[in-house]
Order: sequence, then C-alpha cells, then structure tokens
Amino acid sequence: GGDGRTDYDDRDETEGAGVLPLARYLHSVGVRYDSSESNANSQGHTPLHKAAWGGNVALIRYYRLEHSVLDDVRDCAGNYAADVAGMRGNLRAQRYLREHCGTRRSESCQILGIDETASDHEVRRRFAELARLHHPDRAGGDGEAFAAIRSAYEHLIEQRGIGDQSNPKYRHLQLITNSETGAEGENRVEIDDDLFGKRILAMVSDFGEKGFPVTMISKRWNQIWPDHPFPSPKDYVVEIETICSKTGAMVTLKKRVKLLRFLRWKCSGAGVRFKKVNGVVLAMRVTPKLL
Repeated sequence: GGDGRTDYDDRDETEGAGVLPLARYLHSVGVRYDSSESNANSQGHTPLHKAAWGGNVALIRYYRLEHSVLDDVRDCAGNYAADVAGMRGNLRAQRYLREHCGTRRSESCQILGIDETASDHEVRRRFAELARLHHPDRAGGDGEAFAAIRSAYEHLIEQRGIGDQSNPKYRHLQLITNSETGAEGENRVEIDDDLFGKRILAMVSDFGEKGFPVTMISKRWNQIWPDHPFPSPKDYVVEIETICSKTGAMVTLKKRVKLLRFLRWKCSGAGVRFKKVNGVVLAMRVTPKLL
C-alpha cells in the first residue's frame, strides 16, 4: 500500500466485524474503550488486550481509528496487547497492533509534523523539506534536530513504522535461542537438551525459592518463545539404557513418560530441581551450598 504498511486481506476487516454495532452502541451509553490503567480489570487488561486475546482485528481497528487507542499500557504481568495476541497465536492481530497501534509510529510522525496516515511519498517529501532546513552543513543548521528527523524518517520508511511493544521481562529470556541454523538459515525446530535446560533454568530463576508450578511451564514457555512451542505430550520421550535379555548387550530404548519425568531427564545437569510443596510440584533453581 501507499502508506508503507503491510496490506491486510479482506478477512482482517470483516472477521469479527459483527461485534462493531454492539461496540458502538455500548460506547454511546457510556462504555469507555481507552487504554488506561483506570479502564483496566483486575489483571490489568484493557479493552485492547481483550480484543487482542480474541484476535479480533476488526475490533482493534475500530478502537484505533475511531477512538485513537494505542497499545501503550501493560497488564499486571507486563504484557502489551501485542504480547497477548502473540500468546494466543493471533499473529495477524499482533502484526496490526505493532504496525498501527505502537507509540513509535505516532512519535515519528510527530517529529516530522505529518499525519499518521501519511503515505511513503508524503513522508519522503516532508523529510526532504526538513532536511534542507536543519542539515548541519547548512548555515543555521541543527545537527541534533537533523538526527531526530532522520531517525524518524528511517523508522517510517525502512522499518515500516513498526512498534516495539514487547514485555521487557521476557526480552532477556528471548536471547536464549538456538544459534544453530538450517541449510538456508532458518531456525531449527528441534531444541537440544542443553538449550532446553537453559531455557527452563532461565524461566524458573525469576521465582527463586518460591518455585514455579511444573504444570504451568509449557504455557510460560510458549509465551516467551512462541516460534518454538513447548513439546506436546506425545513428545515426552526419554532414553533408557537396559540390557537385552536375549543378547546380554546394552541397548537404548525410548519410552514415553509423564511431564515431570520428561523435565527431569531434559534438565539433568541444568541446575534445576523439582520439589513437591503442598501437593504442587515446583521447579526451582538449584541454590549452591556455601562451603
């Protein structure tokens, strides 16, 4: 499209559009749709978070275009609406939120003094005008102002105005990725035991001695690394060495097990221990003993 942002197919504007008449009616009788802490529930979820959870792009567009709602409020867990959409696998909603509802695009447009709906051509024309005025090589130029103008221009044109809404709590965890790549550079889906253990350790370290419920590990994993989902129950397989009754030779067998045994096997040597407290199995970081 001419505005430099990703085109959306017809489904994005029609899927979920059936709720819009109700949304407009509710607003007419006093229901607010702004993203603010005062308009959030006990979990910190605003109307935008809820629409993101449901993957309703039509409703998100309505909030953005008719109520100027931005994805600039985090819930109690530190998640923006774009994070919530990603957790649910609503990737089109997440993409729309980052391309259209982030504060970065609004800020870049303000620096250039243009409307947020400006086309690429309008962005380039405005940049050229401001560059002529503020370039440091010109008499009366302002190097600091020019740097800000160029940064805003590059964000809108080269980075397509993408927002950076992402739960800061997860950013350090997302650095723990599989550095190995396939023949054409794509990330491998399979994660080796060493990396698996490091990720589990990183996850539970935030909770210290309180521990983290084993039953919640897959959900938290998928929130942090949605591109590499946690193994499904059919993949809870461990290798067991045993002696063959016929030949007497040592053989390795693969056996499907329950989650806890699978985690113990995958996290062996990773510095993670598992402890049952009040009937709940918790995963926690091993605390080194002082000599």
